Amino acid sequence: MNYDTSKREFNIYSEQISLIGLRQLTIKAHLTQYPVIVTSKPESASIDIIDPCIDPDGIIPEIQ
Repeated sequence: MNYDTSKREFNIYSEQISLIGLRQLTIKAHLTQYPVIVTSKPESASIDIIDPCIDPDGIIPEIQ
């Protein structure tokens, strides 16, 4: 998983097929320069990891 600061989005890449499906994602942020400053509580969301090989041209990201 990486975070693109210019687009303000996370990207996930894996070749592990067992990850496909609905997964719970929890993020707790901190500042690199000030590691003692963290978010008050982690943020959680569900994400649906799909297999792009099924229809690679049919993947349309949801606009937030």
